[in-house]
Amino acid sequence: MIYINEGTTLDMSLNSYIYSKSPFIAKGTIDNPIKFYSSDTSAGGILIDRPKTESFFENVHFYNLGQKIEDDLGTTGSVTIFESQIFIKNCKFYNNFSEDALNIVRSRFSISNTSFSNNLRDALDVDFCNGEINNSLFFFSGNDAIDISGSKINLNQIEINYTNDKGISVGESSNLYAQNVKIHNSKIGIASKDLSNVQIDDLKIKASEIGLAVFQKKSEFGPANLNITKGVLFNCNIDYILEDRSNLTL
Repeated sequence: MIYINEGTTLDMSLNSYIYSKSPFIAKGTIDNPIKFYSSDTSAGGILIDRPKTESFFENVHFYNLGQKIEDDLGTTGSVTIFESQIFIKNCKFYNNFSEDALNIVRSRFSISNTSFSNNLRDALDVDFCNGEINNSLFFFSGNDAIDISGSKINLNQIEINYTNDKGISVGESSNLYAQNVKIHNSKIGIASKDLSNVQIDDLKIKASEIGLAVFQKKSEFGPANLNITKGVLFNCNIDYILEDRSNLTL
């Protein structure tokens, strides 16, 4: 077990990275957060690999990480959680350079009151997980804000602004239930694809190129479903695209 006290600052410079098979207990405070960063932007990142017990991150900032992550660790996240259970609360992920600012794989997780901003590519990538994301913000994502594959996920009170690809991407037989979602200025607001089932209650999408997309992308899967209640689309160039055999209810 690795314990990190409030106010701890770790500068991961000179191509350094963290690989741990032990869980983290990192609990800062709002006024005195814990910080993982790289002053020279060379850091590989952080990998927590199959610890025996759960990890906790509270009031922790992760930034300027992931420049060499794929070379050093063979992963795609500035922070990667693999086959674990993790709780993330009141954290910030920003200015990260990797394919994913946070990548959670084959894990159970809870994320709450957390922000993702100015990340070069995907903000959050979830693969083959069970989890929930509550009251969290996503700003200026280079690719997707939330990318979900092969997972069962609940979302509540999510705000997404300015993504260069998809606000929420759901694929590979995922199941998503979401409430109170706002998406502004994305290339695609919501994408449901490849045998995924998406249910969203209270959705607002504004000023996006495509509001909703439902389709099959990969030949080994099939058509997808998207069901929205209390959904409103404002000023989208195209409200929706719907492929044959997929289903959209708005």
